[in-house]
Amino acid sequence: MAFQFNVNLTPGTNAEAVYRFKEHLKAQGWTVPRSSDGLTYNSSGDQITGFGSGANGMANNNAWFVIQSPTLTKQFCVQRGPGNTSWRVKYSRATGFSGGSPSATIVSTATDQVITAGGGTDASPTFANLFGGDASYRLHLMADNASPYGFYMLGITIGTAAVQSVMMFDPTAASSSPVEDLDQWVVYTSGSAIGANPLGLASAAASASSFLSNGVANNPGTWFKSGDPSAAFASVFPMSPAMFISGFSINAITHVQSGYSVSQGGIGTNSANGKEDFYPVIWARPSILGGLGGYKGISSLLKWYSAQRATGQTFTLLATGDRMIAGMVSVPWNGSTPVI
Repeated sequence: MAFQFNVNLTPGTNAEAVYRFKEHLKAQGWTVPRSSDGLTYNSSGDQITGFGSGANGMANNNAWFVIQSPTLTKQFCVQRGPGNTSWRVKYSRATGFSGGSPSATIVSTATDQVITAGGGTDASPTFANLFGGDASYRLHLMADNASPYGFYMLGITIGTAAVQSVMMFDPTAASSSPVEDLDQWVVYTSGSAIGANPLGLASAAASASSFLSNGVANNPGTWFKSGDPSAAFASVFPMSPAMFISGFSINAITHVQSGYSVSQGGIGTNSANGKEDFYPVIWARPSILGGLGGYKGISSLLKWYSAQRATGQTFTLLATGDRMIAGMVSVPWNGSTPVI
């Protein structure tokens, strides 16, 4: 496992951001089996070679691409809508996007596809606002160049340091999921304008049920009972150990246990060594939401932090500057100084 970064970018357009995201994954071994620039369809490769409009560009209405993990069957399908802020994202865990009637303007389908941003049908899609205005944010990309090939794409608003957009493929940490779980990944695609705030940044009053009330799309999601006829893709919630153990109501700001509450970042420094700690983000689906659910595993990308910090601050876990604060969580970082 070796995380590879391309950070501190200021894309001129949101189409450029998505194009650079695609190219960063390709540099780590991901492939594009089919694509369209919105004008012509390529059934066997990457048609999109730039982020502008016109031939081979990402900034055309209905342009789309499928991108596949190097050694796994995981695929994402990303389509641009009628403008650079409008996008639709689908995920396939096993079958791949090889069906349907793909064309210059219609994406291919997968029998196990789930929509993680946007909606509608493949023939008549609807799109979600995944970004703010063009050139309004810094773009930060990370992708693992070895199995299990996790990644993140973060958009952080210039000046305010608000996490405005995220696309994440989060493998659960080694041995943290039961061996019977055949799909140990959490996927998340969200923007500040489409429901739950990115990276679980719900308001202080948001409980697990209200945080996830607008469904799977735009919220973290995962497959439960993958491979079984009763398998389902459902929303999951980022919990701390205290929240997981507690039987009380859950929200993303306050960790409640035994009647006491501790705000995120409110634990403070470790009394034994004076250092700040990072502790596990546990993915789980509370039973109050119904359906398949329960414990999923521990995030391999996200960690809670113990002392209140601002987005863009870096910390040392194993190597200098190898974690960066992004909203309410920390993410892997490359030791550079974040441009916020």
